Amino acid sequence: MKLKFLVMAITAVLFTSCAPAKQGKKNIVCTTSMIGDMVGNLLGDSVEVVSLMGAGVDPHLYKPTSKDLSTLKGAGVILFNGLHLEGKTQEALEKLGVKKSVYAVAEGIPESMLRQTSEFKGNFDPHIWLDVDNWILCTKYVANQLEKEFPEHSSLIKENKERYLLELVETDSLVQDYISQIPFKSRYLVTAHDAFGYFGRAYGLKVKSLLGLSTLAEVGIKDVMDLSDFLKSNDIKSIFAETMVSNRSIKKVIETCEEKGHQVKIGAYLFSDAMGEPGKPGGTYIGMLIHNAQTISENLK
Repeated sequence: MKLKFLVMAITAVLFTSCAPAKQGKKNIVCTTSMIGDMVGNLLGDSVEVVSLMGAGVDPHLYKPTSKDLSTLKGAGVILFNGLHLEGKTQEALEKLGVKKSVYAVAEGIPESMLRQTSEFKGNFDPHIWLDVDNWILCTKYVANQLEKEFPEHSSLIKENKERYLLELVETDSLVQDYISQIPFKSRYLVTAHDAFGYFGRAYGLKVKSLLGLSTLAEVGIKDVMDLSDFLKSNDIKSIFAETMVSNRSIKKVIETCEEKGHQVKIGAYLFSDAMGEPGKPGGTYIGMLIHNAQTISENLK
């Protein structure tokens, strides 16, 4: 019931005074930093681009602040992930599409390529950016929409799109190279929550997690025991924490493994649902993918 009222409240605020903050100039508001990074690569500094969720912000737990709502009200174009990554906020964003241009980047991926899950029947895994092939499709889709929204920048978008797509193809190849260095018997990626399903499917890793697709779930004793048994039975030595998820439960798994006579370490942090700080490792989409691949490879060899 509280979530329903939250959506109603967000919608009411957003539909009040939907005029752009800067008259005569459309700006772009993106929900996640990954989308903001993509748009920045396509348009450069030609258009003002704002990302609501910065480094370390968990989109599953995200609730827009009054400042965020004001930013959305003033947006000329809104881009969000979709597939319920943004939770109940997605409903309000979709309703905004009646009055302004709102796009879900996941629309660029054919449904046949989306990862199904038994956790949320009828819905798909929203962590689409962790497979570069997916992000290439999203980039093409977003570029097409931006050309319609900003025809005056059409040539720039086309040129930047081709450059960025080449960079993404190179990144995909580099990620594959890193993962190929891991012995087949060691290709188990164990993480805090189920964000790496697309990554595992794309690059040949068996993925296991403590939490499900959403970080909203709570970790129980059985979850800890089951994962520690899995680590021991498969002789897995590394488990990975995530930059935007508390590692308290991960440490509990490690302690439980030790009690069972199996040594496990935290194999450094991975970027999953959010990029790193600007200017630092993982501060760009390509940077986060390369950091993850390199970190996984170094810890599973």
